[in-house]
Amino acid sequence: MSKASDTRTAILKAARIAFGTLGYHATVMNELVAGISLTRGALYYHFADKRDLFEAVYRELALSVRAEANTHMARLPGGTWERLIAGLRAYLELVSRSSEIQRILLIDAPTVLAWRPWRAIQSESILGPLADTLAELMNQGVLASRPSIPLARLIIAGISDAALTIAFADDHGAAYTETSDALIAIMEGLRKPRSSPN
Repeated sequence: MSKASDTRTAILKAARIAFGTLGYHATVMNELVAGISLTRGALYYHFADKRDLFEAVYRELALSVRAEANTHMARLPGGTWERLIAGLRAYLELVSRSSEIQRILLIDAPTVLAWRPWRAIQSESILGPLADTLAELMNQGVLASRPSIPLARLIIAGISDAALTIAFADDHGAAYTETSDALIAIMEGLRKPRSSPN
């Protein structure tokens, strides 16, 4: 890797720790760059401002969380539906266990990035794959046939609300159990009734 690439990686790593521990507003750029022996000039060579740096950290973390949930899902037995439900649970469990995810992705991001850009970036990482999975389930006859993109958007909204509920809860573990069970119950309501054996 080039020196510029190494520098950017070091800044993102330090920023992720700072934003995840202190929060966006308490993170001071001078202290951040001093902690990794860089100048503010080096920081602003790579990022326009603090918000730009936060957005880069947000994107990187969101993709990392999605990849971890997908890896978990891919290892599981069962069909498309079972893996989708397992992936949703895996994501919400990650939220319940990680203060970094709670702080960066769910508590600070909606206010730092503003709601519309936050949702746009969020959808960017999962909308397409989720819509494809829903379309596959429709082809399998598990779900009734309907436009997959609007359905995926509504499911993402439900996942986001569940994650926010967990992030802001006093007891993250209990909130995970309650909200994940409720979300899965809603998801189960989308399934077509199974034919009774004759």
